[in-house]
Amino acid sequence: MAELLCPRCSRPLPPGASSCPACGQPIAPSGGDKGTKWVIFAVVGAGCLLVGLAVAGIVAAILVPNFLDAMQKAKQKRTLADMRSIGTALESYAAENDRYPEASDTATLIAQLAAHGFGGGSQDGWKNELRWSCLEPGDGGCHSYELASAGRDGVFVSEPGDYEEGAFAVTEYDSDLVLANGLFVRWPENQGRFGAGSPEGDEED
Repeated sequence: MAELLCPRCSRPLPPGASSCPACGQPIAPSGGDKGTKWVIFAVVGAGCLLVGLAVAGIVAAILVPNFLDAMQKAKQKRTLADMRSIGTALESYAAENDRYPEASDTATLIAQLAAHGFGGGSQDGWKNELRWSCLEPGDGGCHSYELASAGRDGVFVSEPGDYEEGAFAVTEYDSDLVLANGLFVRWPENQGRFGAGSPEGDEED
């Protein structure tokens, strides 16, 4: 092995010396020492990265489902609010005309309700068209109606007038929301079945 010499005074250096014993010149670490330090840094950095990724994965596993559930709940609540508003406008129309509007579809119905306080659209929170059904037509209008949202999946599970009355779990976002003659026939539990013109204090779970 070649003898190491001081770069300033050219005196021999003892193995592992950090400075020249003759003149005090600092001696830079050998290339092998630098390589070892870089390996250590790389190992530590990789370990920190793996820990960070694991923590991020755990956080995502907790937050993402909660975020998606909150989005669906917001769409459900918006649909309920819009259906109640449509129901209120329908009752206003009926009070003035002694019957509900005669309409072939929801878009036509919404246009007739503009003068009675409803300025929204004909779609639910999931961007699916609400289903308007006149269950008892007559006298140039309608005496009994049903307004339904198919929920998240956009599929109606029953024909108009065939729904069984009752509440469903609030997280069952595919379940249909159904309003008939001012009261909900199908509604999320703990949301109340009250409809148009009914105070929240009178709601039923």
